[in-house]
Amino acid sequence: MEIINKHQFLISKYPIPMKNLYLYSEDVKDFIEGLRDTAVIMKETYFKDQSEDTIFGQMLLLEMELAELNEKFQQEEDAKQQEDIKSEIESKEKSKRVREQYLRKTIKDNFEEWATARRKSFEIEFLEEQLKPLDERISSLEESIEKNEAKSERLAEDWNYYATTTYGDEISRQEDEIDETINDLQRELEEVRETRQIIKTNLKELGVEI
Repeated sequence: MEIINKHQFLISKYPIPMKNLYLYSEDVKDFIEGLRDTAVIMKETYFKDQSEDTIFGQMLLLEMELAELNEKFQQEEDAKQQEDIKSEIESKEKSKRVREQYLRKTIKDNFEEWATARRKSFEIEFLEEQLKPLDERISSLEESIEKNEAKSERLAEDWNYYATTTYGDEISRQEDEIDETINDLQRELEEVRETRQIIKTNLKELGVEI
């Protein structure tokens, strides 16, 4: 591990796996994630024959070399050595500017496409999140309807036995209540199914097969 004064980041000389980012400060995380995002963009556009890890490692190494050179320049007292270090810094800064120019041009040329894809991704994620509670509600409603229908059948059998007694009226009242409950549940079930179908249709239009 090595302290890079220019950026005040505690980083390794080797690419840092994203899964290990929790070991670092928030500043380091932002820095590393920023390089990772840049590596993804560069991979998708200009350097398709290289891996994201390779591009990321090269960028991280360049940042570290620049930081080390700047620190060395500040500590060097010999004017000739300072001039040599300055030339090396300028060369590496040029490489960094070229990369940043690539990045700016890529973002400018592809912003609308990326923005559309990003919105589509968010929309798909949102719709998919709506499906699970709807599926759960449908299962719950179907179960409730089944239980109430079974209860209605038992009351019908009881009514046949108690029809000529005063308890027959109470059974009829309970049957009416259960029938009303079943109707309410069935109406809600139909509405929930329609909502789920609309969401599935929207997802299908977005290219998601369900």
